[in-house]
Amino acid sequence: LSVLEDTLRQVRADNEELRNDAESQINELTNQLHGLQDAVEKNADEKRAMEQNIDEMEKEMARCEQELCNVKSTSEPASDEGASECAQLYEKISSLQRDNEEVTNQLCNIEDLSKKHEGEKKTMLAQ
Repeated sequence: LSVLEDTLRQVRADNEELRNDAESQINELTNQLHGLQDAVEKNADEKRAMEQNIDEMEKEMARCEQELCNVKSTSEPASDEGASECAQLYEKISSLQRDNEEVTNQLCNIEDLSKKHEGEKKTMLAQ
């Protein structure tokens, strides 16, 4: 009987230890899940900001292209001032296009990271 009581105490102690370990793992996974959710939200915010930035750049490019067309239609071919203005507008359009490409690449990277975080989140939830 004494041996059975000792065994029962040991089983209860082992169960308590396993329960504590499981709770610790659950808490750790929950914290990781919250971290991933925060990262996904942050990525979504960054994506929205970049999309807005792209829209603004596209509007600025359209405005510059329109201004360039206006300059072309009003300036004389031999006018140094008109040629200089055209060159400046072309440079501004080129710069905006480069910025747009860079922001688009960053947006793609954020979308890839969001997908990765979403996959990690699903894996964690499956556990």
